[in-house]
Amino acid sequence: MKLLLSLFTGLMLAGCSSTNSTQSMPNGIFTLTPQQADSVIVTSIKQQWPDKQLKPLPDKRIGYIFSVWWAIDHDHISVEAIPEGKERYSFSVTNSGTAPLSGNSAREDLLPLLIENATKAQSKNQ
Repeated sequence: MKLLLSLFTGLMLAGCSSTNSTQSMPNGIFTLTPQQADSVIVTSIKQQWPDKQLKPLPDKRIGYIFSVWWAIDHDHISVEAIPEGKERYSFSVTNSGTAPLSGNSAREDLLPLLIENATKAQSKNQ
């Protein structure tokens, strides 16, 4: 029984992870400075979840991770600016955890905000 429960838990956790990216979207790569890319991420997250504590991603990557909760379950949302050349970035949003409903919703809500804010920031460069 313990083995079965461990197997089920492992499968559940593995099945509760998803990623969306602007990379494959038309006009999904933006001409931004690293500072602008960072600002786009922070602004977008704070628009939707002003009270969330953001933890920077490791290894000097541009991005943050935060958690959303639903009852006792949680999902970690990771948002990253992916370098696509000199001062060009796409954005990736990943959720993983035990609350896929809240994590999937958070990921899907965040992507349009990233695109909107990146488009605005990019227009300031032209």
